[in-house]
Amino acid sequence: MARRSWKKNKLGEGSSTGSWIWGKGPQGILSDAEEDKWEEEVKWFWARLDLKQWREEVEMLDEELKHTGA
Repeated sequence: MARRSWKKNKLGEGSSTGSWIWGKGPQGILSDAEEDKWEEEVKWFWARLDLKQWREEVEMLDEELKHTGA
């Protein structure tokens, strides 16, 4: 079990562990082409997520309209 420190850290004194997802990308130094490809893949996943959320929102709005009789 981790100990909790309640001491307030000054800028640069603290440490944090990033999310696990950031450790799953390409490891090491990437060439410019590899970095561009990686960025495009990440953008594609974000766009896919946006599309899914927009579709869910449209479905919810359609259901609300059905219930209001509009």
